[in-house]
Amino acid sequence: MEDKSIHGLAAQGDVEALNQLAAVHYTRAESGIEPAVIALAKACTFARLAALRGEREEMITFLFLLEQHAHALRDVGLLTMADEAQGEAVALAEHMADDGDEELGRMVVAAADMLTPGVFMVARDLRGLEIH
Repeated sequence: MEDKSIHGLAAQGDVEALNQLAAVHYTRAESGIEPAVIALAKACTFARLAALRGEREEMITFLFLLEQHAHALRDVGLLTMADEAQGEAVALAEHMADDGDEELGRMVVAAADMLTPGVFMVARDLRGLEIH
């Protein structure tokens, strides 16, 4: 018997279900139902999975949620973790820019003055990874 619940569909890789779960957790963060740092971590997990199976729109959503999570991490003093989240967003945006997404390229350049050196170090390290 096939599970048609939102979690069952998400477990099967259904992009829309993954997007909906990311949105639920984002809303929980924004409304204060759950601490933002926790709810946004959950939202990022679902958005990451959607981005892996989806299109540009899902990747943009994932980048946005990584940024939101980084801000929430900074707000609670987890600066290294915030740099890691933002660094991942920068690395992904740079990769997309290298693949021809000029809008993301402009966004990275425009945001550069607002990012910490740690963000760029994480982005550099992630961009240098090779899978063997």
